[in-house]
Amino acid sequence: NYITSLQLMLGGKPSAAMKQLKFDELLLHLLEQQPWAVLSLQTGRKLGFDDVAFRMVIETNITNNLTLEEFAFLCNTSLSTFKRRFVQIFGASPNKWMVKRRMEIAATLLQNQKERPSDVYYKVGYENHSSFSESFKQVFGITPREYQVNNMTA
Repeated sequence: NYITSLQLMLGGKPSAAMKQLKFDELLLHLLEQQPWAVLSLQTGRKLGFDDVAFRMVIETNITNNLTLEEFAFLCNTSLSTFKRRFVQIFGASPNKWMVKRRMEIAATLLQNQKERPSDVYYKVGYENHSSFSESFKQVFGITPREYQVNNMTA
């Protein structure tokens, strides 16, 4: 039904890449809304930490100030196995992906008038404002304050 609705929406048959992307989005949405219901569908693997649960650990803790070693521990893997699996699942190194994702979350928070850059850095897992501002500028090319002024919503 989901693919059929995509065909109607896109006016034709979606490509395999589009189907995969939309399916991943749907699963991620379901995982965020009802994680245990989705995870209960997994029956094939008894050993190891499945990809959905791995992804859930990362997404759930993305704004926590955790080291890669702590993420590896939460995923019940060694650090080297964690890094390999992370690249397989997310398509980027853990540090690069996490910085980008945290900055996306920060950008969303900054679009809200009530949030100040000095309040946002802690909410996205940074210990100090200067390192947050530096990372934000690397990702978006402007400071958090400039971003907020340019993108503030009512």
